[in-house]
Amino acid sequence: MIHLSNEDNPLILSNVPEGMEALVLANTAKKMDNDQPLLHIARDDMRMENIAQLLKFFTPEIEVITFPAWDCLPYDRVSPNTDILARRMMALFKIIKPHKKQIIISTINAVTQKIPAKDTIKSASFEINVGGALNTDALSLYLTNNGYARASSVVDHGDFAIRGNIIDIFPPGSKLPVRIDLWGDEVESLKSFEPLSQRTTQNINHILLIPMGEVFLDEKSIKNFRRAYVTEFGATRGNDPLYEAVTEGRRHAGMEHWLAFFHDKLEMLFDYIPNALVTIDNLTTEALDTRLTAISDYYQARKSALDDAPKGHGVIAPYKPVPTEKLFINLEQWQQYAEQFKFHQFNPFAAP
Repeated sequence: MIHLSNEDNPLILSNVPEGMEALVLANTAKKMDNDQPLLHIARDDMRMENIAQLLKFFTPEIEVITFPAWDCLPYDRVSPNTDILARRMMALFKIIKPHKKQIIISTINAVTQKIPAKDTIKSASFEINVGGALNTDALSLYLTNNGYARASSVVDHGDFAIRGNIIDIFPPGSKLPVRIDLWGDEVESLKSFEPLSQRTTQNINHILLIPMGEVFLDEKSIKNFRRAYVTEFGATRGNDPLYEAVTEGRRHAGMEHWLAFFHDKLEMLFDYIPNALVTIDNLTTEALDTRLTAISDYYQARKSALDDAPKGHGVIAPYKPVPTEKLFINLEQWQQYAEQFKFHQFNPFAAP
């Protein structure tokens, strides 16, 4: 069986039927060094999930990570699904701190969109250990600033509840929520529990909390947003719900589409794994063209609506789109990454 671990030049892998790529990727990953990840870029979400399931069967000893794209259109008014955001954040943390050999499966939509810088993600966690001290106010502030929702009963990912010395949290990526039992400021116990019955199941020693999404609402992020928003669009006039919500530290529907304004800089997924071996799906080039065209079209539509919108005090502010280059890759940058990583492309047909 062919493997790519020793190839220094980009290849077109012909006569590889759809589904067989997983076997080639598995064989390749087994022969690669433990500190070199393998990234496969699928053309859509269905292909990503199918290949990931096959790889988990072929390589149970290797960690298979999926990094999905947002499930909304570029420049939309709605936010991505919270489960999608949580999966993305969990994937980034696993990539940053690998425990074993990794295969990362993503899509063309996901890898063409910029994400918070690696250093930003590294410093965005909150660790809790049995026997350690815990400041309840600091924990509550962290959860609120990072997309968690306070609830009377913890049922879904991102829920948390504080009842005196008992704190329940459902972290992203966790199968069960966690109950923290405090004795004063000390963590006496950590236990997972069933959301429906509320019965604890097992003791654990520590938990690592990560943000529920890529937009943070801490003091620094809010300052970054306000400065960038005013610099890009000028002083706010009239009713601007987005600007007002972020200024007050409240989450606003669709705020993720201004991601670049919240962070000092954004990076690409490729920047997280500079030594990766990269393969791409058949028809990925066509999917890339479709993606970049759609991004441009949606931006131009928003920009035209903004230019034609009435102005003045009391008028609700129209949608103010972030320039595409701040949020997405362009064709020239894609070609630079393709040259740097020497993309290998699968093709189900025989070579001419």
